[in-house]
Amino acid sequence: MKRVTTIVCAILFSLLAVPAFAQGPGGHHRGPGMGPGGPHGGPGMGPGGPHGPFGGPGPDLRDELMDALYPPQMVRHHAGELKLTADQEKKLKAAIFATRAQADELAWNMETESRKLAELAKQGTRDQILAQLDKVLAIETKIKRSHLDLMLQIRDLLTADQRKILDKIKETKRAAGGPPPGGPGYGPPPPR
Repeated sequence: MKRVTTIVCAILFSLLAVPAFAQGPGGHHRGPGMGPGGPHGGPGMGPGGPHGPFGGPGPDLRDELMDALYPPQMVRHHAGELKLTADQEKKLKAAIFATRAQADELAWNMETESRKLAELAKQGTRDQILAQLDKVLAIETKIKRSHLDLMLQIRDLLTADQRKILDKIKETKRAAGGPPPGGPGYGPPPPR
């Protein structure tokens, strides 16, 4: 039982990092890839590193995934170069706000279900703990899916020429040894 409790606590700790990571300074939720460019592509798109996509085992597919997609902060940062139409800006804003609202609700649910998991880890049965873990993991999947969906919406919103501009920017950053798309340098400009 002690081993199960230790394993569940380790899983719980890693799961609690998702809602905490989704918050910006002061505990305010940044939403997917929102706010100042950080070291990651946004909540749910955590560092792959040697552990594969989203921090899991296996090959690191995050770079390949990010090569095909455009984080919202990157599009917003380069809006002038892209010459977004008023309609594109309206749709981009609506998609970002809708995803942010969904992410806030999911983060709330994640926190609630994670607390339940922590309580069950103390005295629950193996089946109860695993069933609760399934609930937590289902919410985590929804969070990651919503972030990916936002970037797919953005990709589909952009014209082929606009995607080429962003691809060129990515390539220039990569050649200069800069951060990956969605990382530092793609957030809003620093305050002056």
